[in-house]
Formats: sequence, structure tokens, C-alpha cells
Amino acid sequence: MAEVGGKAAGLDALVAQGFPVPRAVAVTVDAYWAFVDDAGLAPALARLAEGEIPPPESLEADRREVEELFGGTPLPSAVREEIQEAAAELLEQGPIAVRSSALAEDPSVASFAGQYLSILNITTPDDTVAAVRRCWASLWAPTVRAYRRREGLEDLQLGMGVVLQSMVPAEYAGVMFTSDPVGDPGCAHIELVPGLGESLVSGAVTPDVFWVYRKDLTIAGHTGQIPAFLEDLARIGMRVERRFGAPQDIEFAFADGEILVLQSRPV
Repeated sequence: MAEVGGKAAGLDALVAQGFPVPRAVAVTVDAYWAFVDDAGLAPALARLAEGEIPPPESLEADRREVEELFGGTPLPSAVREEIQEAAAELLEQGPIAVRSSALAEDPSVASFAGQYLSILNITTPDDTVAAVRRCWASLWAPTVRAYRRREGLEDLQLGMGVVLQSMVPAEYAGVMFTSDPVGDPGCAHIELVPGLGESLVSGAVTPDVFWVYRKDLTIAGHTGQIPAFLEDLARIGMRVERRFGAPQDIEFAFADGEILVLQSRPV
């Protein structure tokens, strides 16, 4: 995980266990540090680490300033070229997603779920480089700094990997908790939306919710029409849990008759 960050390491573990994962390439944490060192960003990052968190009305302005810091400074040519080459190969199959993969993605004492940036539907190598810069910048977003400070986590030792991943033309997407963390632990809790999962993360769409008994994969309850793939989805979730030895928080997509796992981490 120290080389590529939490999300990329989790995807690699899923692939190693034979689960269906869209094709992906990891931009290493070393690339982040090469950029920070080459651009001389260490003093600016130290000021962010030590400075006050802005008030709510100034959070967006602070976030834009951080993105400008990361977007307006030189990128080592070797790093740029490697990102562009990896992106060009993936883009032969269609658009890609650029997903943050921080070293502090999911530590045992805290969860950064949804706080780091993911950028969808990238279609050119140059846009991929720009998206990687924005993912790096999200490590220093004001809300993330505030969360780290509250949890007592170190700022300056943290790095950011990035995942370049083939986009899934999802008919449905969502999240599955293999053991409901706020309800009946004997049920899996599944939230499902049509299309891409971004509408679920952003809150733009209210998901259909399903509860599935873990013991026999029958439906315990639901708020929408039951999709034909629900039992297969629950079965995959139980397999992931068994392989990794703990209840899992799984992101998934359903496309072209196939269930794909986009991320899995302990609940």
C-alpha cells in the first residue's frame, strides 16, 4: 500500500483473488513526491499543515487555491510522459476514471470515504495529467485537512497515489455493506442507482435500498424494484468478505450483464 495508496492496493488484492475489476493502472506515491520535490511545494504544504482551517464560507476559495497550487507548478517530464503513456493505452478502450488513492485512504482509526477526488469520463492523455494533479491537490483540500487534524493524523508524511481505470458504462451502480453497519448485521445492505455511481455519492439521486439475508441470500426488504442480478451481487459480496476476513464496504457497477467490483474496504 505504501507504493500506490489504499484504493489501488485494494483493487490489486481483488484482482489477485479473481474478482471482476475494470482494467486499471496505478500512478505511484513516488510520482506525487517527485512532483512535490521538483516543484518546491514543501514550504507551501507546511503552511497548509500548520495554518488555520478556513471558515465554511471560505472553504471553496481555499480548495480552488490548493488546486491552482498543484495545477500551476511544473511537472517532471518523466512523470508526465509515463502518465500520458499509461492513459493512452487505457483510452484505446474508451474513457477512463482518475481516482485518488491516498496512503491514509482508510486507516483503522478513521475513514476518508468520499473526501478525496475522483474524476470521470476523461478522454485524452493531457486531461488525464490535469486530473492526476487535481487528485494530488485533494490530499490538501480544507475539509480533508480539518478531518486529519480532528483525528490526530500527520499531514506532511502523507502521499497520494492515483488510479487510472477504464470507465464502466454502468446500467446500475451502487454500494453494498456485506453486514448492515446501522441495521440488522445479519443482512447485507445494498444501495442502487441507475447509471453511474456518482449520482449516489453526490446525493443527486435517491437510491433504491435492498436488505438481503446473509444466511441464505433471500430478500429481507426493499424500497424499489428488485433487479435480476441482486442475488449474484450479494453472493459476490459474501465471497469478498470471506476472502478478506471482515465485513466489506463494496462499490460496484452492473454493465453488459456483468457485475464489476470498483472498490472494497473493511466496514
